[in-house]
Amino acid sequence: MTLHPGTGQTQTVLRLLALAMAASAVTSGIVVLQVRAESEQVMQAALVAAEAESGSEARQASAAGFKDLSIVDNGLTGLTRVQVAPDSDVTVAETLSALGFSLDRPDVVYPAREEPAPWYGRIYIQRAPGVVLKFDDTVRELKTGAATVEQLLAEQKVVLDQDDRVEPDKPTAIAANMLVRVVRVETKEELEQEEIGFETQVNQDDGRYVGEEVVATAGAAGTKQKKFKVTYEDGKEVSRELVGEQVIHEPTTKVVLKGTKVRPVESKPTQSGPAVGPFADLINDAAAKYGQSAQELMSVMLCESGGYRWADNGAGNLGLFQFSQGMWSESWNSYRDSDIFGTDQIYAAAQAWSLGMRGRWGC
Repeated sequence: MTLHPGTGQTQTVLRLLALAMAASAVTSGIVVLQVRAESEQVMQAALVAAEAESGSEARQASAAGFKDLSIVDNGLTGLTRVQVAPDSDVTVAETLSALGFSLDRPDVVYPAREEPAPWYGRIYIQRAPGVVLKFDDTVRELKTGAATVEQLLAEQKVVLDQDDRVEPDKPTAIAANMLVRVVRVETKEELEQEEIGFETQVNQDDGRYVGEEVVATAGAAGTKQKKFKVTYEDGKEVSRELVGEQVIHEPTTKVVLKGTKVRPVESKPTQSGPAVGPFADLINDAAAKYGQSAQELMSVMLCESGGYRWADNGAGNLGLFQFSQGMWSESWNSYRDSDIFGTDQIYAAAQAWSLGMRGRWGC
């Protein structure tokens, strides 16, 4: 039956469980008159009303010695009027079952479930909190009696390696709905090879003519080995630290010999007299400056470009004397910083001839 003592939101549930009534109560071991209320004042009123409505069997049981037994369930106390025969073998677990309390295996009960039920005082139930445990590829939703994360891992037989990490830390107290995550940490040493580039060294060679270059030693790349400390968490790389490196093969420097010897002036008959034609004044001046034939300079210029300073043969030869960019940039050329299409080509050609390079022109 349901009893509503008092006013407001307070409701008192009254349940009379007669496992054995009156005289048979002592024989069977337990008679239960259970009242749960929100306050002790309401509880006492409900008990009086329950006894009054329960009839003669309940009064006979009361006369036999009902006691108030408190069930403290996860901190919430409920008063229960119950009688347990002194010589009964009824256990705490049987008493709680009769009172309608269901238990999970990890729940803690005091007195212990298998101990005789007390006929006065209190029975304590500490409900095991529900937690989620994640480790490796496993997710477990479970209830546990463990007090700390460390105890939970031991309970679930989760073994940690030296570097493994737990979130939260092992000393953390277990709380309801907690997520406990085991992070598998693995550290490896990994080797990588890397190429070492070679350098180029240019040596002046007075045994070779200006404009001549030769590779005396071919360059070759070297190799070095790097050692890394790599950390993985749950199989994913999270850090990579260089801890050492070693040269396996040294690179070989490329050696280039560059000629510095001036070619002798070719003994060829020269044309005497001033030049006549395009840029004649400049040609005559350059010829006088470098001791060359003005008429020959004019002849070669007309052969190479027809006297057109913007001449381009499409093969990389440019200007009045058809210099290539490479030849124009050579160190002997005092005019290499000026425009390759300019009239300084006249002076550069005369200078080249004076250095013995007349043979570089086909005309």
